[in-house]
Amino acid sequence: MSEMNKSLTTAPVVAPEVKDSQQKQPEFIRLPKPRQQCEHTGLSRTKMCELVLGCAANGFKPPVRSVVLRGRGKARGVRLVDYASLINYLNSQEATHEA
Repeated sequence: MSEMNKSLTTAPVVAPEVKDSQQKQPEFIRLPKPRQQCEHTGLSRTKMCELVLGCAANGFKPPVRSVVLRGRGKARGVRLVDYASLINYLNSQEATHEA
């Protein structure tokens, strides 16, 4: 047998398992489209807007960090939610309700 044939195989390729704690989390996520839920948290667009925008529901102090990317001179942009900030807020709410 030649050297090349020894290194070839017909065995299927299997990806290594990744534990939940090892999965790469996004740094920022977009708000879900209207009438849809966030694929990461299951929250509605309305609820996420209450968390990232100053409004009466949160005392005009949004508990979750977000940024808006907007081109120079443009009226509209893309709001990106800080994923770590959102998860930290949700975890803090869980801890508050358990006590």
